[in-house]
Amino acid sequence: MTHLGFDFLVLDMQHCELTQGDFPAVLGAFTSSGVTPVVRVPQNDYHIINWMMDQGVGAVMVPMVNSAAEARRAVEAA
Repeated sequence: MTHLGFDFLVLDMQHCELTQGDFPAVLGAFTSSGVTPVVRVPQNDYHIINWMMDQGVGAVMVPMVNSAAEARRAVEAA
């Protein structure tokens, strides 16, 4: 999929079986493809959001953010 001309691809950790352990290999598919990996994390959690950013993902989508405080928490994690 990284060679089909997309600008970005969303990797969904909330609704599928992708785990943190899968990401080194999965992100390897994005190397020198020009496609930005975007990860939908399973929850608004500092550790998972921060870890994903450390892995070099281009962006995270944080589910179930329903208030300014929750949005602030997600931004602070990134």
